[in-house]
Amino acid sequence: MVVRARDVMTERVVTIWADAPLARAQERMAESRFSALPVVDRRFSLVGVISLVDVLRHRDDPHAVVGDAMTEQVVSVLPTTNVSIVAHRMRVYGELRLVPVVDKGVLVGVITRSDLLRHRHSGGRLRRTARRIGGVLPVAPLPEAMAPRGAGRRRRCGSRT
Repeated sequence: MVVRARDVMTERVVTIWADAPLARAQERMAESRFSALPVVDRRFSLVGVISLVDVLRHRDDPHAVVGDAMTEQVVSVLPTTNVSIVAHRMRVYGELRLVPVVDKGVLVGVITRSDLLRHRHSGGRLRRTARRIGGVLPVAPLPEAMAPRGAGRRRRCGSRT
């Protein structure tokens, strides 16, 4: 069974508007305990992502708004994107905190590293099912695309590779 982005994404997304003050973005991140938030317009279309690092870079400007500090070019995926592609992109673009899931221009969810791990730990079962039954999820290794480079390789004695 092919697992898609829609199967592991978080649908209840904490977002912020581009015209909100930076202080509000910082508050929302602190309240929700996230290090990045998707930035949307009034139609809930994705316009960027703001991270705590972005907020800190612009903290000296008291009049700065989210749109001034956010990253506009965002790696996003469709709901039908294979989860292994999402994991690969998160690994290649190592600074990604979240990958927005966009359908017809509208933000429908986000995938975080935790979402990928939770799905993997559930043995491939949908997270919603695991949540409904209230079971404890077993620990499993990282998806292959998320494993650090060189993971599982052992050096031979006297070898430098």
